[in-house]
Amino acid sequence: MKIVFFDTKEFESKDGKPSPFDDTVVKRKLIVMLNAIRSRYGYHFERVMNGMANATGESFMGYTGIGRNGEPVTPLNAAINMLGLKVNNVDFQREYSFKISDIERENCEILVKIRSLSRQMKQGSIIPLEAQTEIREQKQKIRDNAARAKEFTRLNKDRKQLSTDED
Repeated sequence: MKIVFFDTKEFESKDGKPSPFDDTVVKRKLIVMLNAIRSRYGYHFERVMNGMANATGESFMGYTGIGRNGEPVTPLNAAINMLGLKVNNVDFQREYSFKISDIERENCEILVKIRSLSRQMKQGSIIPLEAQTEIREQKQKIRDNAARAKEFTRLNKDRKQLSTDED
């Protein structure tokens, strides 16, 4: 099995004129050199070294076990990342706060729309019956969002309970 990180087509000329890399030997040497640099100083090399440092608990060849994102790199995650699958840890509390802030932002937008509809209705630029119907629909959306937020809060509380029970 042959793995090539850099294809030789990158060095061929696009307009038919001779390329400075036409010699096949030069191309192969350049590809080997670029692959060596990539594997030694690349993302995957760094992940593996950080995984080793994290597994041993001490600094390993200058790597501390903490990845570029500031989180610990486990050897399993490093191995899976080497295969091309990206595995990241999930901070559930942060995800929960993102969901709640999305719901709050949507509620603010709905309230702005309701105020706009009320103003247009007072000015007479829209039919009051249509405005009342639209306002009712928007208020229903706010109630639905409140139910969603309550469900997210319940799920987050359950998750916290499960995580404290395991410890």
